[in-house]
Amino acid sequence: MRVIYCISSYGKTCHDFKMGYVIPHTLKPLIKNAILGRTSCSDGTRINQQMNIYMKHIVFLLFLCLSTVLLGTAYPEPAAAEKLDPQKELAYRVRFGGPSDVEYLIGKGADPNGVNEYGVPLVSVAAARTDGQAVPILERLVEGGADLNQGGPSRQYPIILAARNGDIELTEYLLDEAVDTNVHDKNGITPAEIARYNGHDEVAALLAELEIKHAEALEKMTSPERYRELMHALAFEYCATQYTHYYFKSGQDTFSEDYMQSKKDIHLGKISTISNDLYQIFQVKLEDMYKIRDYAFKKIYDQMEELISNRNRRKHGIGKPEDLEKRCTTIADEWMEMQDAAEAKRKNIEAKRKNQQILNQY
Repeated sequence: MRVIYCISSYGKTCHDFKMGYVIPHTLKPLIKNAILGRTSCSDGTRINQQMNIYMKHIVFLLFLCLSTVLLGTAYPEPAAAEKLDPQKELAYRVRFGGPSDVEYLIGKGADPNGVNEYGVPLVSVAAARTDGQAVPILERLVEGGADLNQGGPSRQYPIILAARNGDIELTEYLLDEAVDTNVHDKNGITPAEIARYNGHDEVAALLAELEIKHAEALEKMTSPERYRELMHALAFEYCATQYTHYYFKSGQDTFSEDYMQSKKDIHLGKISTISNDLYQIFQVKLEDMYKIRDYAFKKIYDQMEELISNRNRRKHGIGKPEDLEKRCTTIADEWMEMQDAAEAKRKNIEAKRKNQQILNQY
């Protein structure tokens, strides 16, 4: 007979008892003495005394089993434990277990970005805890690759739950992890408003300060200065892409295919990021971006073609980072000057049109 029971963590603090280890010194001598017809043992104790000792061990084992049911969490043999669903067990342990349980199950293949049976992200389940275990468990989930900006269909973001519970430790942890605070619950209420409504002044003040900083950053991000900065950067990167392409294609210097592609990919990646910002923030149309591309491509191509040989191009520094920087910065500056002139002309025409409308009224 074998009994395995666990008082705490998942299979790590288990005690293993075998009946053969508990009572060999009582049961075996008892049987031997009974067969020989003795009324007492070699040590002077009588059989009934030996039987009393044996019964005490039986009572101990019964107490042990009862304690396991009432106080502990019984687990099957190791072979059977492997059949447990790690994902379901992780959802349970995130809600009721400890950090070591979570770490163990993630190591067994459970997904830290999963949800519980109600569709709530596990990061939100952890954040809802009010027993001081929210941060330690979230740390284990993040180490496993969890995204703290999940809220699920019910929009139960960890930052929302931290605000609702007034958990300053959790709030500070989430802010240190740079979570998105520009979110709201299913009723459209922000984290700062939730904390203020529930009387959690410290958390509310912390979140309100962050909202102010976010508003300032948003204003800066959507400013005319930022628009000009992005337009200039786009013209530069289009120029750099064509410059790099022409340089490698000319065969002026020899490089591996992987190296040349990696250099091109750097500029293409920047173009993608800048174009996305211009489109998302300033609603710049793709055809307007293509105009920048065509202008930059032609300008740098014409410059390179004027240097009719690799020897001549090498002499003028083609291929050196500082040469690319100088040529493409100049082309980007020229593009911006053209746009400024066009914008000034448009405003002048618009002003004349309005003045004419005013004169026509009289």
